[in-house]
Parts: sequence; structure tokens; C-alpha cells
Amino acid sequence: KNFNGSLKELKSIKSDFLLGFELTKINSKDIIIENISEPSKQKYDFVFRKAFQIVHETEEIVLEDIKAEQCNRLNDIEDLKKQQDRFLLFCRRVLIKENTERDILSEWEILNFLMHIEHRYYYLYEYASKNKIRKSKEIVELLEGLKEYFLLYEKACLEIDINAVHKINSLKTKYYFGKCIQYLEKSSSKESVILAYIREIFRIIQLGTSPVLNELLEKKVS
Repeated sequence: KNFNGSLKELKSIKSDFLLGFELTKINSKDIIIENISEPSKQKYDFVFRKAFQIVHETEEIVLEDIKAEQCNRLNDIEDLKKQQDRFLLFCRRVLIKENTERDILSEWEILNFLMHIEHRYYYLYEYASKNKIRKSKEIVELLEGLKEYFLLYEKACLEIDINAVHKINSLKTKYYFGKCIQYLEKSSSKESVILAYIREIFRIIQLGTSPVLNELLEKKVS
């Protein structure tokens, strides 16, 4: 069997028989399955970062398939969404049960924003898979802009980086209040739905910087 076929079969086995286990590392040489059913603060950072990686994987599929005008991987997108949900649930359980050095309320909010970002990508792709969405340079441009935007968000959250927060807020004029509106105004009906989802994701990411600012404020006060 080829690698993709074996990976698909392994995912099916894991789903049916290995409850509480997740594929935490996948590359051409290694596939690692770990038990994340029991909360552990030692695993928190790793799983937290994996939740961001799920969004990156989703972004790549969405962009590739929109460009190809062939959105036929909805099951893959749904699997990624469900996997991220499980990762985020693990992180929430750690925050509740373990003593950590993190600001619990701020971290909880970040987890919620991550979930909303991934879910919006799922609904965008679901609509695209059910409707014949033609490739447009406007949609592709904004999806590529979202990748840049989310990379900044990842840096802001993982490093509590104020410069990344400022960059996100400065880019909202370019995207959320700029190109998203311009392209919506001249778009057709089905294309408008995709553009509306994209604009919403830009907005969620920008709003998601608020708990990062809270953590920065907490550090200054302490």
C-alpha cells in the first residue's frame, strides 16, 4: 500500500478501536500515536501547538482545492476539525485539572478562537464542495492573505508577542475593512458566500488577539 492509503487505514483503526489516542506526528518516516485522554501539563504545549498545525493543514487543502476548482476532500477537512476539537478538549481539561503558570481565562479564550477559526474553514469548504465555485484571483489572494494572518496569530499566541499583535491589527485595514469589502461588492452570489466566510475568519483572528493582550497585561502587573 502507498503511504496515504496506509495512513487512511490507520486513522480508521484509531477511530474505531483506539479511543483517546491521536496521531500526533506524521511525516514520510514516522507516524506517532499518543494517548491524550488523560490531561497532563507536560503534554499541554505540544498539543496546543498541534491545534495550530491543524489549521495550517486545513488552509493548505482549502487553498489547493479552490485553485483546482475541485473541492472533494470534505471528509479530510471534517477529520481535521474533529481532531482539533479533541486537542482543544485536552487543553481545556489540563487548564481545569492541573496547576499551570498560564492565565487560565486568556488561554481558554485562545482555545475558543482556534476552534472558531477551524470550524469556519470547515463551513467554507463544505459550501464550496456543494457548489461549483469558480477559481478567482480575489478568493485566492485573500486565502493566501489569511495564511499570513494566521501565522502572525500563531506567533502572537505561542510567544505572547506584542509585535505580532500590532501587525495583525494594522493589517485589518488592508483586509477586513479593505479588500474583503471591495471584492464582496463586485462578486456574484456563490462567490460572495466564500468571501463572506473569508472575511469572518479575518475578523475572528483579529478578535483572537484580545486574550494575548490580556496575558501581556497580566505579566506587566505581576
